[in-house]
Amino acid sequence: MIKKILRAVGIVALFIGLALGALVGFAFYTNHAAEQAARAFCGSIRMGSDIGLAVLRAEREGVRHRVLNDQAAYDFVFQGWVFNAGVCRATVANGKVVALHSQSEGD
Repeated sequence: MIKKILRAVGIVALFIGLALGALVGFAFYTNHAAEQAARAFCGSIRMGSDIGLAVLRAEREGVRHRVLNDQAAYDFVFQGWVFNAGVCRATVANGKVVALHSQSEGD
């Protein structure tokens, strides 16, 4: 009788452990995928190109973007797990891309 109870408790504990492990693995995967997407998006932007081209591409592909510092920089945001995201930041001067940087942002 006790062996059956211990076995049932062990199975439940194993199931909970596997579920938590899967959740953590999924969180790492989504954050990694978001960072890779940001890196790829940055890689597709040519230095010296008009920022409007990147903004049009982002709108066409459904990529969120935000304008920073009175159009001195643009962030292209790729959602990761819950409060995390991969971000491609394009620094702009006179409407032209002068620097690119991708990073992971989050809690």
